[in-house]
Amino acid sequence: RVGRTLDEDEAKALLEAYGLRAPRRRAAADRAAAHAALDELGAPVVVKVLDARVVHKTDVGGVHVGVHDHAALDAALDAIDAIPGGPGGPGGRRYLVEELAPAGTELLVGALRDPVHGPVVLLAPGGVAAELAADPVLRLAPLSAERAAEMARALPAAVLAGFRGAPPVDPDALAGVLRAVGDLVCDHADLAEVDLNPVRWTRDGPVVLDAVVLAEEGE
Repeated sequence: RVGRTLDEDEAKALLEAYGLRAPRRRAAADRAAAHAALDELGAPVVVKVLDARVVHKTDVGGVHVGVHDHAALDAALDAIDAIPGGPGGPGGRRYLVEELAPAGTELLVGALRDPVHGPVVLLAPGGVAAELAADPVLRLAPLSAERAAEMARALPAAVLAGFRGAPPVDPDALAGVLRAVGDLVCDHADLAEVDLNPVRWTRDGPVVLDAVVLAEEGE
């Protein structure tokens, strides 16, 4: 059991336990810690609101990409602090500061718990490649190696080859990502949804840039 909906740092730590890779990052409990994280990780960084209740962070001004110095970091933190509905109590806002990932093809990988069929894994092109596929690829979890490879190879050929100059997507490595997500949702009966949007396929392989792990209400 996961026990509750996770914030992004916790979600990425859980995914890393299943062999997936996320950018180097630091969870910051206050502004001073965020500035220390910038010094430690090195610019440029991505700065995000860290709050399990804020699922669609971009929509509320909770994601700032390419923060290159402390002045830009302060501006990003000001914008995050201004998001309505801040946490109660003395803790204030929390922030996630992480390395800026290199360019690559973006994929959507997820899982949900269908009330009839049980755990289902989803795969679709993301970003600028989303126009290449009308429907996501869906399969029941847990995934066998053969079924995961079938899902990966169902992506449009242009995505697998490297869309618009991006690195090619290794279908065998992608199959490993899909199996890990399937195992995650099968191992934790209280998970309602896992949303990795996007997984960016870089020259060094897949990197999970954003992760949402939702537990079922009342569990």
